[in-house]
Formats: sequence, C-alpha cells, structure tokens
Amino acid sequence: MLFDNNLGREGSQEVEFPAQVSPAKMEMQKEVVVIAVESTKKDELPEEPRKTKPTTWSGVDGRGITFLFPYSKEFQTEIIGNGGDTFSVFHQNVQYLNNSVEELQAFLADIPCDVVCITEHWMSEDQIKFAILENCNLVSHFCRDLHKHGGSAIYVSKKHNAEKLEEINKLSRLNVFECCGAEIFVNKRKVVVLCVYRPPSSDVSEFILHFENALTVSLQLSSFVFIAGDFNVNILEQSASERYFTDVLDSCSFKITITEPSRVTETSATCLDNILVPSHIFDDINCKKVMPTGYSDHFAQLVTSHTSEEIAASCTLKWKSFI
Repeated sequence: MLFDNNLGREGSQEVEFPAQVSPAKMEMQKEVVVIAVESTKKDELPEEPRKTKPTTWSGVDGRGITFLFPYSKEFQTEIIGNGGDTFSVFHQNVQYLNNSVEELQAFLADIPCDVVCITEHWMSEDQIKFAILENCNLVSHFCRDLHKHGGSAIYVSKKHNAEKLEEINKLSRLNVFECCGAEIFVNKRKVVVLCVYRPPSSDVSEFILHFENALTVSLQLSSFVFIAGDFNVNILEQSASERYFTDVLDSCSFKITITEPSRVTETSATCLDNILVPSHIFDDINCKKVMPTGYSDHFAQLVTSHTSEEIAASCTLKWKSFI
C-alpha cells in the first residue's frame, strides 16, 4: 500500500511513503490524497431531516377511492353551512386512540367539530387522561380496567360548557353496552350526546334492553339528542339483529342519519357505525357524511345541524306535542 487511507479528517493529511518511492511520485500521491479528502467532504450526505407530521397526505379507502387531506374548502363550507349557527358531531372507531391521536388531530384540524365521539379507544382510566385532543376537553368516558379493548369517550370543544351525564354513564354494562354521556350548552339550550360501543360478540337482546333505557333517559334530559357509536349491527342487511335495532329506534322515535357503508373490506361493505337523532330534529340535519380517515378500518361519520334559538324552540314544541 502506497499511502495511508485515513481520509475522514478535515484538511489534507501528511502521508509517509515508503523510501523506495521516487520524490516525483510522492508529490503526485500527495495530490491524490488532498483531492480525495476534499471530495469526501463535498459528497458527504446531509443529516437526515427530522420527521414532521405531514400537513397533507393521501391514500385509498376500502372502496378503492383515492382521498386527499385536508379536505377542500368546498367540503368545509358544506359542513359549516351557508351561515347561521350549526352544531356538529363527529364519530370514529379508532381501535386504540394512543396510536392514532396525532392523525386524528390532524384530520380534525380541517373539519369544525363541536363534539368528537370515540369508540374502541382501548385505554384504561389512567391512560385516557393523557389522550389529549387540541381545543377539546375530555368530558365523559367509559373504560375497561380489567379487560382489553372496547371503551367510549366524548370530547367537547372548549368553546362550549359541558358536563358528564352520570345518569347515562351508570347505564353502561361491560362487554355489552359501553356508553358515556355528556350535556352541552349551546345557545342557552342543552344538547345531550351519547357515545355507544357494542362489542360484536355481545348478546343483541341484552344490548337492546340497555340501549332502549338509554334512549328513554336521554329524551327526558333534552329534546336535542345525538347518539353516536359503533353498534355492530349492519343496517344494510336484513337480519334479526337489524330488526331488533330498528324496532327500538322506531319505538323511541329516533332516526338513523347514515345509510352508506362505514366499514369496507375486500369481501364486505357494512354500515356498523352511525349517528342517531330524534325524529323531530331529523329535518334540521343539514350535513351527513361518511369519511375515510386513513388511520382506521372504520370510516368516520359527521353530522351537522342548525342550532339557532328558533330551531331549538321549534324542537321543544315538536317534542311537547309528541308526548
């Protein structure tokens, strides 16, 4: 070997050559060393940039439809409406909130939501306190402490005063009817929101028993009610479960707002997730959306409604005439 191959230091290095090499050749080898050192510094790769959360990203949902985030201004305008007061409820089955909280936060940054309902957060009482959504307060939740998975939670925009509804939370049943409730004060009116998760392995008749009780209690608390959740009942296919579910909704005068698939796989398209409202406010719903989010195999649902004092008063009159 004619010269030392240590080229990683700054500047040129003096290199000792064997005595038998001629002076002219030594000078040539020194030039080679200097060039090699400079070349190494020039071609040195820059440090890998720190990973940052993307402001936009794209993907393909279960139906093969390409989507891009954030949603367009036209989409946001449709959600907000053409002026006036609106109230929006968002629901998403996330299947472990801790793994998707950043993606959920980025998604919600472009969609105005008054209430965010989460099912299958998979977190304990101690853990969910640290699952923070920007500009929202965690108002109510149901957690499994001795079992994995499941759970429900309600986050409310900080612009609203909101409280946990103990009357609803105490109706929950582990592995059957995992429910939490919140009351929110909007335009001097009380809005009641429930978030419900029904495990797919639970007995449907037992679930319906607790569910019907919750529907009745919620209407006693307010005429303006939203019930969001993953009910694991496919309303797009006739079955005993679907019949039990729709019958109890009819008996309590609630309506389904989502009628397209909320979960799509290679072999199925089912509507398991929904947002339910009383019949007397159904016509005031001005936006009903199912949205792929890219971080869950369930699509999200979003419903918005007018909430002006005139409409709220109208709801009260309709409900009084109904009873």
